[in-house]
Amino acid sequence: MLRLVGDIAFFCAMESFTNTLQSYWEQFRAWATTVPTEYWAIGGTVLLLLILWRIAARQSSKRKLARVAPKLMIEGFQIAPLGRDAFLKMRNAGELITFTALQIKGRSDVTVKNAVAGHELEKDKSYSLLLEATGQEKITPNFSVELTYYDQIGTVYVQRFRTDTLGASKAKVIHTR
Repeated sequence: MLRLVGDIAFFCAMESFTNTLQSYWEQFRAWATTVPTEYWAIGGTVLLLLILWRIAARQSSKRKLARVAPKLMIEGFQIAPLGRDAFLKMRNAGELITFTALQIKGRSDVTVKNAVAGHELEKDKSYSLLLEATGQEKITPNFSVELTYYDQIGTVYVQRFRTDTLGASKAKVIHTR
């Protein structure tokens, strides 16, 4: 019973809302018929120009960000003959970046021999990571390296490099200034 009363109240409120909308629509139509067509043409042109300006501004900002965005890729991954050490070489095809952190995902017994944090990698330069197995197991290409870095603008990125397929995932933006 209570639900039926609630439904009736809802439909009454909807009917009054649609009646209000219809009266506003009729007032707008009456006003619109009194406005000369030249004003409608001018208003439509201004609206079209505003939309085009907004689209152009968005395209320009995307191009600007793409120009500055870093483009890291794997150049090579090589395991030493004894299997205790490995060498991961990355190349920056984009603008200058600064490394902040590195994590090895998938293997807890692999460590990085060289310091990464604070190292700057310029455009078209390479950087090599020396990895070492600290446990009993030899290094095999079954893990990934997650690198955190920031660009000249201050945007922070995280990018994962897979050693089994020698592929680099797309850099994810995690913080912007």
